[in-house]
Amino acid sequence: MEWEFTQRIHHNYCVKKCIIFNDSEPTPFQFMLFKPFVDVVLTPSSFTIDLGPKHIKFNSFKEIAYLHKNYFVPDVKIYDFLGIGQDEDYVLLRFNAFDAVHDFGINGFSIDQKRLLVNELSKHARVFISSEIKLPDDFNKYLLKIPKSRIHDILYYAKLVVADTQTITTESAVLGTPVIRFNSFVGKKDMGNFIELENKYHLIFSFSEPEKAIANAVELIQEPDLKNKWKEKRDQLLADKIDATKFLASFIGNYPKSQNKIRDGKKIF
Repeated sequence: MEWEFTQRIHHNYCVKKCIIFNDSEPTPFQFMLFKPFVDVVLTPSSFTIDLGPKHIKFNSFKEIAYLHKNYFVPDVKIYDFLGIGQDEDYVLLRFNAFDAVHDFGINGFSIDQKRLLVNELSKHARVFISSEIKLPDDFNKYLLKIPKSRIHDILYYAKLVVADTQTITTESAVLGTPVIRFNSFVGKKDMGNFIELENKYHLIFSFSEPEKAIANAVELIQEPDLKNKWKEKRDQLLADKIDATKFLASFIGNYPKSQNKIRDGKKIF
């Protein structure tokens, strides 16, 4: 009886499948840790590393799953939250805390560089700040005071986003907002989604030198008709990519048949 019960528990655990999504190229050590426990690793097609037979790439980005036109409808009332008119340009500055495990040794804008950004961009547009870390008191008047759930409305209507963080960069691009990214991830080993968004779709600008990032931000904010140009680029991006929500729902809902279809070069939705 004890042996039979043990076997049942073992069987129940064995039938559970693990499908993960990853859009950040891991270090070999990180992948080595979770590889034995994973059945499928899904990544964007822009992923620069081959993770072996468990790896399936699909032509989209994680952020498209919730920011595609089919699902996300921007709310113009965000201007009321901000206390500005709909004809007023604004910039969002997004600053990272760099306290995650994968951020070890990575840095972004210094306090003086953040202050320079605010001073220079304020000459051309309203400036709002979203920061994961506490900033000196002179930044207080720029801090966003809205529910966190409204951040994507902020990104959609902003004329420009400047960030030293990662996800908001891709989110801004998917929403058709120009974004300038600076941090020490940028370089020859940068993540594939950022390389593609910059080199193929020209939706973002990534810099490894803060001075160049700031200069580019000041130049870009003064460009007329900027948003319309980016909307066209965003439309091209969405036309090229598949609906990530439909893909994930179909892949997970029909697994493992969906995996076999992809292996055979067939569509799953």
